Amino acid sequence: MENQNCIECNLDTSFGSGLFVNRIPADNGEKEGYLCPDCQSMDCDYCNESALNWSTDKKGNIICDDCADLLWSDFKDLAYNRRTV
Repeated sequence: MENQNCIECNLDTSFGSGLFVNRIPADNGEKEGYLCPDCQSMDCDYCNESALNWSTDKKGNIICDDCADLLWSDFKDLAYNRRTV
């Protein structure tokens, strides 16, 4: 049977553990298995909150989806204002 534990913290991510839905396949070069939600979360460089859903900006900073939505909304407003002025 394949390893069902998180390769970073060793928590059980198997079905019924409560972590199954948000686990992702992972390989750190030493182990193959899964990452639990806590180990795949990153701290957003904009709001400093831990986020499961994140990406990086053009400078390589971690940005959570909430901050990205806010910044995109601000950018759209700014772009709209520039077009109408």
